[in-house]
Amino acid sequence: MYKPKIQLPAAFSDLYTPARGHVYHGGRDSAKSESVGRFLLMKGVENSEHIVCGREFQSSIKESVHSMLATLIEKENMSSHYIVKETEIVGENGTVFSFVGIRRNINNIKSMHNIKRFWGEEAQTFSQHSLDVLFPTVRMEGSEFYFTMNADLEEDPAYQMLVVNPPPDFIVRKVNYTDNPFASEVLVPQREKMRLEDPEKFRNVYLGFPRQAVEGAIFAQALQKAMDEGRIGEFPYDSRYPVSVFMDIGWADNTSLCFLQFVNHQARVIDCYQSQFQKTPHYIQIMNDKKYIYNKICLPHDAENEHANADRTWMQIFRQAFPNTTVYSGKRQAIELRLEATKNMFDTLHFNKKTTTDLRSALAHYHYATDPNTGKSTREPFHGPESNYSDSLGYMCLEMKEPSKPIVRKKTSIYSGMA
Repeated sequence: MYKPKIQLPAAFSDLYTPARGHVYHGGRDSAKSESVGRFLLMKGVENSEHIVCGREFQSSIKESVHSMLATLIEKENMSSHYIVKETEIVGENGTVFSFVGIRRNINNIKSMHNIKRFWGEEAQTFSQHSLDVLFPTVRMEGSEFYFTMNADLEEDPAYQMLVVNPPPDFIVRKVNYTDNPFASEVLVPQREKMRLEDPEKFRNVYLGFPRQAVEGAIFAQALQKAMDEGRIGEFPYDSRYPVSVFMDIGWADNTSLCFLQFVNHQARVIDCYQSQFQKTPHYIQIMNDKKYIYNKICLPHDAENEHANADRTWMQIFRQAFPNTTVYSGKRQAIELRLEATKNMFDTLHFNKKTTTDLRSALAHYHYATDPNTGKSTREPFHGPESNYSDSLGYMCLEMKEPSKPIVRKKTSIYSGMA
C-alpha cells in the first residue's frame, strides 16, 4: 500500500497526537495552512475519509484551500492517488475533500453525519453561531477538528473559544515564522521594514498577537466603555416584559436581527441572529423558537416592496405570522443618521454577554473605509460582513422606544408554508 512521506516543521508534531481538536494560531509565514494541508492529504491516503475544509465566508471554490491542496498534491507526489476535480478532491480509496462556506451553508453542514476531519481555515473569522453548530455536528467516532488562524481582535468569538478558553481535549499551539524552517526569504525585507516602522502591526501580522482595535474602528471606544461600566454581562430575557425586534434584510448580504427588551427602564440587547440566502420562513422559525413575547417588529423601509423570489412582501408575511404584534417599517434614513443615533444611544445599552457575541464582534470590526490613494480613513463606513449587524443596531437606535407598561401574553404564530 502506498504511504506518502511528508516533512512538517517540528512545531506541528502534535498533529500526529490524536485529539478532539488541534488549533494553530500565530503570524504570517508560519506554515500553518501548508502543514495542516499536507497532514490531511496524508491521512486521506491512509484511510477512506470525508474531510471538510471550511471557511466562514466562501462564495466560490477559488476562495477555499482547494487550489493550495492541488499544488501540495503535486509537490508531495500524490497525483497517483488523488483526482483534483472542479469542486472537490477525491482519493482512489474513496477519500473526499469537500469545500464549504460555513455562513452560507450552515443548515447543510448540520445534516453532514460522516465528517471524519474538519479543517477551519482563516478561523479567526468564524462566528459564535458557526462554532456552536460545528462542534456537535462533527461527531463521528474518532473525528477531529483542525483550526488555523491569525489572531485579529482578542474579543473575537473564535479567538476566545479556540485559544483563550478551548474545549476539552484540544491541543492549542502558537506558531510564527521563527518556527518555520522553510520560511520565505522574500518576505524578510518586508517583515523587517514593518518591525521598524510599525511595531504594533508587526506584532499582529508576524507574531500573532491580537490587535487592540481595528484601524478606523467606529464603536471600539463605546464597546470598551460598556465593558468597563458593566453593561456587557448577565442581562437575559425576562418573560415579564415584551421584546422588540429590529431587522436589516439582505440576501447575499446577511439578514440581521437585534432583540431589544426594556427591563425596569433599562435597555437590554438580549439576543441577535444573522444568516444569508434564507427566505422569510427561516427567520420566522428562528423567532418562534426563541419563545419570546414580541410587541414590535421593525422592518427596513423597503419591507413593503415586492421581491422576485416571493409572492408577498416581507411586511405582509410577518404581519400574518405575528398577528398580535405591531409590525411596521422604519423610516428611510441615511447611514450617517444611523451612525449618529447609535453613537448617541450606545451609552444606554446593556448587552447580554452570552447571546450577543457575534453582534459585538461585528461592532468591534465596523470601521471607516480607507482611501486607496491616501491610505487614510474616510468618513464612509466600509461595507463588509460586519456592516449588516451594525445597520440592524442602527435601525434599533433610531426607532427604540420603551413600552408604556409591561405586556405579558401568550405568544402566537399562525405561520405555515409561507414563501
